Amino acid sequence: MKRSSNWDEKSIENQLRQLPKFEDSRSKEEIFERIQERLQEDQIKVRKKKKSWFVPIAAAAAVIFLMILIVPSFLNERNVSIEEPNAEFRMETTQKVADEEAEAGISSINDFPGITADEKSTDLLYVGAMQPYEAEQMVDEIITLGATIYTDNREFVVPVTLLAEGGSIIDRFLSVKDTFTGDLWGIYGFPQLQFNWIQEGEANKVNIDLPKNSMTNLTSAEQFIYSWGLIETFRPWYEEIQFSSDGEPGIDWGQTGHIPGKLLREPNRGYYLVETDTGHLFLVRGRVVNAPGNYPVGTASLEETLQFMKQDDEYGGYRAPIGEEFVITNVTEQKEAVTISFAEGTVLENQPHHLAMVEAILFAVGDFGYSYVQFEGLEPTQVGPYYTGDLLEIPRFANFIR
Repeated sequence: MKRSSNWDEKSIENQLRQLPKFEDSRSKEEIFERIQERLQEDQIKVRKKKKSWFVPIAAAAAVIFLMILIVPSFLNERNVSIEEPNAEFRMETTQKVADEEAEAGISSINDFPGITADEKSTDLLYVGAMQPYEAEQMVDEIITLGATIYTDNREFVVPVTLLAEGGSIIDRFLSVKDTFTGDLWGIYGFPQLQFNWIQEGEANKVNIDLPKNSMTNLTSAEQFIYSWGLIETFRPWYEEIQFSSDGEPGIDWGQTGHIPGKLLREPNRGYYLVETDTGHLFLVRGRVVNAPGNYPVGTASLEETLQFMKQDDEYGGYRAPIGEEFVITNVTEQKEAVTISFAEGTVLENQPHHLAMVEAILFAVGDFGYSYVQFEGLEPTQVGPYYTGDLLEIPRFANFIR
């Protein structure tokens, strides 16, 4: 290949003058001797590892190393002195970016609560409940949020428990409703409802004012998502939502028509599992997935509910939390506690599906008004935070994203 006529000796020299300044106090003989030693070391390593492809790479690296050392010597012989351009600007820019990231709270995935980098590669993760002692310690930080899950067949709303700042439940809700994103867990945040204002009302009610006609033309899917988003968010704290639209009582709610509000604590029968595309398992209410025993509302007994919780619905998009191998022989309801007996010798293991089963049972019992569960027939063992030989207190908050 011919060299362009524009590249005469003087042009090449000018280009070389623009390279950074390097200095080396060694003689050319010392440099050459050191390169020979490095080549011999590399060849010894290659023979030990029996990887023939490494030899040309090592040789090429040595050539590059030789060029780096010889070119500065050539420039030094010509008394060339070149300063690195824009070094100060690059340092200032790098520091500015770092400062902006620190101000925004961005450093790594490990800074996001509830998941670590190692967890991302785990095959299956169950998002467990907030334990009663945790709820007691963090009572002024807890908020629940109705988050959306999209599966191949259905859309679901699950209650997630978060920690947030704010002097009241409303303040904490407003601080997270637009900022929480559940991408790491395969879920979406709170539905994009437009509020005029929210405030606590009398008699354990929450008052919500929405723009007039903003809910009039909802599709059936939107109506489902918005309705359950509100229910799962406010159910643990209030008994009823009272709606108004631009200050006028009630609101036109899609195909339902004009409604004054929503009851938040209608009976729920059973809990089921939904898996997201990130491999996370969430507990979801039986009413949300139209599970057996929920319609007509509240007609199934506790024992019937537990049997229903052994049924999968692949088309419905949810899983049974209680495996067929777990045979419940008796359910005894007392004043504050329920005793659930399994076939003698039934064994639980400390693994995600069994932990999910224990908590699904606890929450199902809790919806019947009880506070404790005692297991019988199981080999006493540790499953997550629970020792199955103990009287277990029922948690209040499911799906705690830490």
